Amino acid sequence: MNKIDQSEILVAHQPEQIKNIIGKRHSNNNNLLIYHHLGLGDHIALSGLVREIVEEDKPDNIYMACLTHNIDNVRQIYSNISNFHLIDAGTHLGAHGIPMRSWIKNNGPHRIIKIGHEDWSRLEGSWDGYVDTKVYLAAGYDINLRWNNFHYHRDIDAEEEAFKKVNPNDEEYCFVHDPGTNQHIADGDWRGHIKDETVHHASTRDNLKIIRNDITIPIMNLGLILERASEVHLMESSIRCLIEGLDTINVRHFHHRYIRDSYCLDNGTMKCWMVIEEPEIDRFKTSILNGPAQIEYYNRNGNFSQNLRATGNYSASWG
Repeated sequence: MNKIDQSEILVAHQPEQIKNIIGKRHSNNNNLLIYHHLGLGDHIALSGLVREIVEEDKPDNIYMACLTHNIDNVRQIYSNISNFHLIDAGTHLGAHGIPMRSWIKNNGPHRIIKIGHEDWSRLEGSWDGYVDTKVYLAAGYDINLRWNNFHYHRDIDAEEEAFKKVNPNDEEYCFVHDPGTNQHIADGDWRGHIKDETVHHASTRDNLKIIRNDITIPIMNLGLILERASEVHLMESSIRCLIEGLDTINVRHFHHRYIRDSYCLDNGTMKCWMVIEEPEIDRFKTSILNGPAQIEYYNRNGNFSQNLRATGNYSASWG
C-alpha cells in the first residue's frame, strides 16, 4: 500500500456521504477502508451494502475494521473477495478508536467509509424501524440488497459437527438464544433471559427439547442448527441477523424483543415472527410481525406502512 497524506484522505462520516467518494481514485492509492459499526450483527446485516459498494468502487484493496473476537466469522462472510483484508480493531466495542486511528495514520487509505459510531443515535431516532435498514436508505441504496446480496461460505462439515454436538440423538427441538452469562455491561436496559416457561407458553408444540446457544460454536457454523429447528426463540442479536439468510421456511420464529426492546425489527426482516413483548405469564403480550409483507409494501409504494403489524395476544398458529 502506498501511504498518502492525511489531508488527501476522503471520508464519508454518514451514509448520505458514501456516494460522494465512491469511485474517486488517487494515482498512488486506490484502497478503501470500511469502518462501520462493529457488532457481528452489523457485519452480517450490512454485508449486502458493503458488497454493492465494493462492486461500484472497484478498489485495489478493501480493508475492514473488525473486533478481534469477530475476525474468523467476518472472514467467512467475505471469503470470496480476494483483495479483502481485516484490520484488528481490538477487543472492546468501546475502545476501537485507538487502534483504528493508529492504523489509518500508518497506512493512509485514500477512501474511508465510517458509518454508525457517533452517528448511530441519529439513525436510530430518525423514524421507527430497524436501524440497519435506515443505513441502506440513507446511503441511497435498495434495502433489498440486505437479503439479495447476503451470502457467505458455509462449512457444512463444521455445521454437521455442531449439530451433532448439541443434538446427538437427533430429537425434535427449539433453539434458544438469549444473553446467557455474557450480557454486555454496557447494555443496562437488557431485560433478563428467555425462560423455559416462556418458551413453553409461547410454543405451538408440547415438550420440545430446548437447545440453548453453545458459545463454543462459531456463529457462522450455526446454519444447520437453525434450519433444522422446529422453532427458534431469539433475542435481537447476530444470530437473528444470520437467520435472515438461511432457509427456515419450516421453522416457527419467535423474537423476544423485551430483552433488547430498544431495537425495533420492523422493516428489517424477511421472516414472519411472533414477537414476545412481555414474557411474564400473567402479563404475556405478543404481536405478529410479517416481514415479507412490510418489505413488499415498500417495494410497491417506496415507503413503509405503519399499519402492517398486528397487535394483541396471539397464539402462534401459522403453518
